[in-house]
Amino acid sequence: PALLVSAALALALSLVLPFAIHMTFIAPYQVVIERVDVPIDKNRAGEQPVKIVVLADIQTTSIGAYEEEVLSKVNALEPDLILIAGDVLQNYSNPGAYTRHLPAMQGWLNRLESKHGVYYVRGDVDAEAERLVEGVDMTFLKDQKTEPLRIKDRVITIGGVELTYWKPPAKQLVRQLEEAPGEEDIRIVLAHRPGVVEMSMPTDARKSRVDLVVTGHTHGGQVSIPFFGPPITMSVLPRHIAAGGLHAHHGRRVYVSRGVGMERDLAPRMRLNCHPEITLLTLR
Repeated sequence: PALLVSAALALALSLVLPFAIHMTFIAPYQVVIERVDVPIDKNRAGEQPVKIVVLADIQTTSIGAYEEEVLSKVNALEPDLILIAGDVLQNYSNPGAYTRHLPAMQGWLNRLESKHGVYYVRGDVDAEAERLVEGVDMTFLKDQKTEPLRIKDRVITIGGVELTYWKPPAKQLVRQLEEAPGEEDIRIVLAHRPGVVEMSMPTDARKSRVDLVVTGHTHGGQVSIPFFGPPITMSVLPRHIAAGGLHAHHGRRVYVSRGVGMERDLAPRMRLNCHPEITLLTLR
């Protein structure tokens, strides 16, 4: 019996170990480019497509070969805009490491190439967001909206929502985007947490003036079970939406990114059936 038990354990280990190695050391770095067309209301001015790269949950502890690969792939897409949906540099348990790696992260952000700018909102690991953006050529939106951006023959307004999307400043920002007069500009809400769709939008979606909501946070669950999806998403949105991609929710378009990185402190460092992504949204 002891020999049979040993043999069974050896067999189980031989099957599980390669699987575990793949989830931990291979899958989290198999980044893909998700190319998604986003239809735009015919009332908006212009006809030319606009390319927007979305980066969410980079959530690295340092800049290495993987982050350089991501940077190269982003710049090769030649985006008109880059939107960063929070969670950039993570070091929960080692503040000293954060300080050491911050200059490299800032340099990485400065090497992102976008014809009309890089726009960023705070994520859960971005407690030092103000420090992160020092000397970085990107716009940090804190419950603020941009002036209308002229991109090709389009006009785009971006509203960046803070983590506390349920508080008055965030709600006021979204209300401004909803109620400001005019039909010509494309209006985008950028937030880290997808719950902004539930808490800060008008009840009657048919009257919504926001064309697209872009978020991250969920990492797609990091683990996705076939025919079921992610067991955990840490989001109030329905699981199939929080799993990632472009969806209509209460009649509104929302894109949830699966993220570039992974959780590195409060959850296992792994991905399964849930590739990290760079997103290319094309507004048409």
